[in-house]
Amino acid sequence: VIGEFPYSRLTHVQSSTIFGGMENSTAIFYDENAYRRHRLSESTVAHETAHQWFGDAVTERDWPHLWLSEGFATYFAALWDGHAGGDSAFEATMKLAASSVFNSNTSNGPVVDSAASLLDLLNTNNYQKGSWVLHSLRGLIGDSTFFAGIRKYYRDFRDSTVLSEDFQREMEEASGSDLGWYFTQALHQPGFPKLEIATHYDSAGKALQLTIRQTQAEGWGVYRLPGFEILIDDLLVRVDIDDKESHFSFDQFSAPPRSIVPDPNGWWLSHNSVTSDR
Repeated sequence: VIGEFPYSRLTHVQSSTIFGGMENSTAIFYDENAYRRHRLSESTVAHETAHQWFGDAVTERDWPHLWLSEGFATYFAALWDGHAGGDSAFEATMKLAASSVFNSNTSNGPVVDSAASLLDLLNTNNYQKGSWVLHSLRGLIGDSTFFAGIRKYYRDFRDSTVLSEDFQREMEEASGSDLGWYFTQALHQPGFPKLEIATHYDSAGKALQLTIRQTQAEGWGVYRLPGFEILIDDLLVRVDIDDKESHFSFDQFSAPPRSIVPDPNGWWLSHNSVTSDR
């Protein structure tokens, strides 16, 4: 998926380390107690192995950009889960990552945080939220463009160091789009969007009206979510959310919908709720 393995060998080592795994180039160290107690997970092995490409062969130039290592390894471990266990395994891993972000105090700060110490940066922002930065980007620009951009980024910066801006430029070149707005909100804006979707069915006009409010903390700002999908019964609609409150109307409905599912394909890191006045 990424490119050839960057080194001549890889050894997995039972070792003494304060971490579950440590991604030393060519020789990954794993916690000896976890190994002895049979608690070394396949996910940990996948995460540390992914680091050989991202974190080792391509390394962040400065610690605030740690997500270029940890977010990448977390996402590619999730992709491994999907490869080994199918789509449902991948979806379960990403949902668990989202829950970690929703329930973490570190969400009050940005991913790229120059004020935090190195150990403080080992948090859900750089791991789980970092993986969602990649996943939402993939949904935004499409599979083929996303992975083509990842491969070129790896080739261009292999055996060197990078900042988030370098990755942004590579993905803009791959997609032919200005993605500055996306990387600004994904990496420099705290928190995540909390969407309250209120529905109203107009029986006279046979129209379904949606009001989508962003209710996250004021200091988190407003998020932009273009092409946000909503499954209304069997109809998938897309709306562009770019304000604190957005209004949409659909006239295809002869009766109130039975179900409304926001983001059914799971592309956005957003906390969603639906209320109906029917």
